[in-house]
Amino acid sequence: MHPEPFCDSLRSRSLTVESESMEPKRLHHMIFYLSATLLALVGAYFLLDPEGSVVDALPQTMSTIQPQQYANITLRLSLYVLVSDTDPVLSSQRTEDDLREILAGMNEVWSLAGIQFEPGMIGTIDVPADMLRAGSRGNAQPFMDQVLPSFAISDLGMITGFYARSIGGANGFTPVDPPIFFVTDMPTVYDRRVSSHEVGHILGLSHVTADPDHLMSPGTNGMQLDPAEIETARAAAMRLINQSP
Repeated sequence: MHPEPFCDSLRSRSLTVESESMEPKRLHHMIFYLSATLLALVGAYFLLDPEGSVVDALPQTMSTIQPQQYANITLRLSLYVLVSDTDPVLSSQRTEDDLREILAGMNEVWSLAGIQFEPGMIGTIDVPADMLRAGSRGNAQPFMDQVLPSFAISDLGMITGFYARSIGGANGFTPVDPPIFFVTDMPTVYDRRVSSHEVGHILGLSHVTADPDHLMSPGTNGMQLDPAEIETARAAAMRLINQSP
């Protein structure tokens, strides 16, 4: 006789029976864990208030991650295309419809701060060729000294933007005073972004160089504002409203 094979066979059968007996236990464990997971998910979605009624918790959770909302401050914004009848090469190629589209984009950008722009005047004005030529070299002073004073108060907004064929290689710039800005026909960033950036300077904001996602980062398409900048811009906007005739 050879007991070894018999013992091996018996051992093998014993293991098989043991394995078969374990299957129901594993099934029970799986059911338990699945049930616990489902209960945890349901519990995360619904909460019980102190009186025992079911309260939907999801909207409360979502509200905690929404950006802070601000009451709207509305500023009148006038926008003009600068052209020359005597030298079309110096004329902006934008249309008044382009300016309306830019204004809509600016409202989207500045909605984060609760600042909105209503259109004042949107139009096209004829400018002497020599002033546009000076502006194309980055010198807007002749325009500001000789053309800007001719505007009626009603033609200017609380903020006024001028769009020229070229402004000396910059995307846009903002003089120290008054509250106006200039933007080139072909900026390297989005139109709504460069216009919003220049308005940021008018509203008291400085350049931010460390964050390319930031609205005040020069030469980028960033559009973010931090809470301190929002408060600064809103305070400046209120001053413009109070100073407005």
